[in-house]
Amino acid sequence: MRNIFDQYSQPENRLTHALASVLHQDDNLLKSFLAAFGPKRRPSVKGLEVIEQSLPGQPVAGEEERESQGLPDALIYDDEGWALIIESKVMDSLTKGQLRRHQRTIERCGFERISGLAITVREPGFSFDGWRMTTWKDVYSWASNHKRDSQWAGFLVDYFNVAEARMAASEYLKEGTITEFSGIDFDPYTYLEGKRVLRLLSEQLRGNAAFIRDMRLDADTKRSSITDQGRLWDFISFTSPDGSSPKFDKYPHCTISVGPDDAEAMITFPQGMPASLRAATHGGSAEEFSERLVETSEAVVKALGKLKHFRPIVRIQQRRYKSQSAIPVRDALSEFDLRTIYAGYDPVMARPVKQQPQWAEMAYELLANKHSNMQFQIGVNFDYARGNELAQKDADKHFVAAFKALRCFAAPVID
Repeated sequence: MRNIFDQYSQPENRLTHALASVLHQDDNLLKSFLAAFGPKRRPSVKGLEVIEQSLPGQPVAGEEERESQGLPDALIYDDEGWALIIESKVMDSLTKGQLRRHQRTIERCGFERISGLAITVREPGFSFDGWRMTTWKDVYSWASNHKRDSQWAGFLVDYFNVAEARMAASEYLKEGTITEFSGIDFDPYTYLEGKRVLRLLSEQLRGNAAFIRDMRLDADTKRSSITDQGRLWDFISFTSPDGSSPKFDKYPHCTISVGPDDAEAMITFPQGMPASLRAATHGGSAEEFSERLVETSEAVVKALGKLKHFRPIVRIQQRRYKSQSAIPVRDALSEFDLRTIYAGYDPVMARPVKQQPQWAEMAYELLANKHSNMQFQIGVNFDYARGNELAQKDADKHFVAAFKALRCFAAPVID
């Protein structure tokens, strides 16, 4: 079914229509919006009108007609000469000339106290007298804070989520976001929603300067496009020693993934990395390798504190690809919970995991005697199907904590 806000072809016009619609329907929301984004001096909301793609007393213009006439995207005004112009952009650039033209158009309508609000994906990098600059992400955050007391704010948040997923899928929105990471809580999980959440989570981690610095990561590395290969994933590579951009299939990286039932924070050691780095990864003996696995598992458990629904795991798999974007053929897979090595405690079951240290021995033998295109991963699986502890806005902190707890295995590329 078509969304009630989908009345225009251009994404920025759809977003503006959604915003104008909810402000028109809810006076309390309008009051809060003006307090957050409007001028310091503003009239009572009781006498305000909210219109879009038109001027007071005129019919709504078409999208092409609006540009030729210099009409604002939306206008909030009263009968006493006060007006707030709203100009919105997603991919197109914002210019001072556009703002000046809109302001002159409203002046010719007889308004004397005119202010403006420009909403863009990224800050425009300039100021303009009488105008405030904000981002769609700021508007999304404002609406999210009002979801509990306004169903219209909830409608707006839901629409932003859908709109961003669509724009990302069509590659209309190539950089930046119009929403913000608010946890992982699919209802239900879809490819587009999964892609949106993964993109936001990845950007949240890349924007964490302390995390990027401490783990010596290259924040500019990422997947060129996120496609559905059974689950959705992205990566941030460790910085290569010579400072060059490392090749994805030849250098370790942090992998972030989401799926219908779980999410993962894994350090991936790809099949094509140099033999010397692979040797440093598995170490000189099975005993040393097992000790590092136990140390890492204990560090993960300590780092994730009171969380229950997670597993520290190792995954080794051998795969073949028909093409770079194809779903791989899996020839072999080995995965085990690190707590099996030392009978670590499982808080969900409220008892220790059954001990089977031979899992570590098997992993060492596979890595030390590698003859195939085999990938090694170590990290954390967050099982939100059984208990969602990642639904909070600060859920990215658990991914940061997990990756930092894996430093023992990242040491060959960090230290």
